[in-house]
Amino acid sequence: MRNSRKIFAVILVLTMILASLGCINASSVAGETKTSQAELPDGWKAMDIYKNKSDIGLPGSTSYKNGAFSVTAAGYNIWYGSDGFHYVYKQMSGDGEITARVKSMDGTHVYAKAGIMVREKLTANSKMVVNAVEPYSMCQFVWRSKDNGGCEFAVNEGAAHLFGPYWVKLVRKGENFIGYESADGKNWTLLYQKKVEMAKDVYVGLAVSSLDIKTYNHVVFDNVSLSTKLSDIKAVPLPRIKSSLKPVQGNIDPKTGWKSADIFNGKKQSSQKGGASLKDGVFTVSGAGDVWNRSDSFHYVYKPFSGDGEVVVRVKSMTDTDMQAKAGIMFREKLANNSKNVFMCMMPYATTDMQCRLEEMTDSVNKVDGEEARHETVKELCGPYWLKLVRKGDTFTSYDSEDGKTWYETGAYTVKMTKELYVGLAVASIDKKVLCTAVFDNLGIKNTN
Repeated sequence: MRNSRKIFAVILVLTMILASLGCINASSVAGETKTSQAELPDGWKAMDIYKNKSDIGLPGSTSYKNGAFSVTAAGYNIWYGSDGFHYVYKQMSGDGEITARVKSMDGTHVYAKAGIMVREKLTANSKMVVNAVEPYSMCQFVWRSKDNGGCEFAVNEGAAHLFGPYWVKLVRKGENFIGYESADGKNWTLLYQKKVEMAKDVYVGLAVSSLDIKTYNHVVFDNVSLSTKLSDIKAVPLPRIKSSLKPVQGNIDPKTGWKSADIFNGKKQSSQKGGASLKDGVFTVSGAGDVWNRSDSFHYVYKPFSGDGEVVVRVKSMTDTDMQAKAGIMFREKLANNSKNVFMCMMPYATTDMQCRLEEMTDSVNKVDGEEARHETVKELCGPYWLKLVRKGDTFTSYDSEDGKTWYETGAYTVKMTKELYVGLAVASIDKKVLCTAVFDNLGIKNTN
């Protein structure tokens, strides 16, 4: 009996040591937390969610007083294949909704998050949907459709310096998750809705991440309500940006020195066929699908390129088929849908995005502009806007500019590609049944070998 107690004690000590070193992840050991569960309302709990200690950094905490939750959290992000954040939650079965007002939050990072979440498991890599306020100009709806899978998102970037107060609501109705936002808690705007398959029993609550594991994001939530009775919400959709651009059909004339083609996933094209034209130095390109995850579907205007160099273009205008529609410049190793690539693009709602696929058939990664929130306050960015992409060996660096003279670096990636590749213009609508059309001018390509 004594020996068994000693063995148990040794196992317990070893487990605590391994957990503190980050050797045991959140799949098997609950995250550390300074929160006393007795301080929280009945049924609520709090914990840090993380895979490795380096994903969370400083331990989070939660307190509750006079109807308000005060959450202090670090954490690298709620993003990619696993998360690092502080979660205040309770269990929910079946349909339901959670509403909260983000009364205040710190501006630790342009993409620091404070919001409401539905999560299938308490593991770092779990399926989840979160509707969060971010401090610079956006409310973001993020989802992970499968365990260990990459995240996708939709945003409303119409407000400037959104530190609160601001209302968010997240509804689960079967496999459909619907995000809403509001300035007053009465008049709601539909942010986004997405189908994500989850178990009947889930965890729902408040999620906070600072995007800096060495810095705390202090957030206050009030007016928090959780109900299994769905509200009859009369919400207005986000306004779309009107455009008179018409889609073009057919491929570009090879005599121009350029070629164009739909890049798509599979043997048979499932998306709308795109097209491109060139007249007086102006390219008009229409494309459906998306450049993301493990394979792409978009329209590409391209030519061969060798070695180091740069490409510059002005996106004169684009149609707002989706808030994540993309129009930009791309280096691509092959014309296969799963090829390595580096893509610098503009999106309709105040964002430029540098993304790449580091290896064939792997998920894309990205760096969205806004580290200093330089133009996150622009509500509608459908052009004109300038983009630049530079290759130097295996290093690719992206820039953006309002006038083509003053440039800002937005990101850099190391991607090992062959010396010989393709360079050109890429357009994707997100909706495979609808074409996004973009007009490009001032295109310049320079080889610096």
